[in-house]
Amino acid sequence: MAAPYGPPVYRTQGATALVVDAGGTLDITSGKVNLPGNLRKGFIPLDMFSARILSSGENFIGANFSATGVSLGASIGGLLHSGSVPALVMNSTLQQAAMISWASGQTQALAFPPVPIPPDFSSAGGLVINAFAERASDNSSDNVIDMRFWNSTNATEMGTTGATISTTPGRISVTVSSAESGRYPGVWNIQFVPGTHTNNAVRIFAAHLEYTRASS
Repeated sequence: MAAPYGPPVYRTQGATALVVDAGGTLDITSGKVNLPGNLRKGFIPLDMFSARILSSGENFIGANFSATGVSLGASIGGLLHSGSVPALVMNSTLQQAAMISWASGQTQALAFPPVPIPPDFSSAGGLVINAFAERASDNSSDNVIDMRFWNSTNATEMGTTGATISTTPGRISVTVSSAESGRYPGVWNIQFVPGTHTNNAVRIFAAHLEYTRASS
């Protein structure tokens, strides 16, 4: 009979390791932990409120502006706000869901804060970049987001274009291969760039990374 609060943990006679039915072990002698498969998924949120808008030259927009007479968000290096392009807004006074919105025709790049590669990252599993996104309702299907990815200071961009965004909020993702994702220590740099969308807005509500943790 299955244990009521999770998989049973036991030690076979003469063994030095505790065994978890889900596939994990804890070796008392060596101090080695082998995680079961359901605990090997790593999750890193990408903070929308700290993202920065980039100019066409891949620089932070407005970084050299004076704050006098211009948008404060632009003057301090591309911070998102209700009047920026793209804009950081609420989708509804009832739902109170924050979102980043690119209006029709807007394709400005968005850079997220650098992500330090976690020590438990297993490069063998690659890296998945995710966004929870939607597009405005019409008959166009040209709504995609190019999820750009750089490993540390490598000059080669390794991301790719995500799936077409639906009119219903949902997950879109791209996978960075194990050969391209790097390993600890290092840093990941990630940008989102909408494709051509001439008929409607593109919106993201959240973004995150998924990776496989080292098994031991």
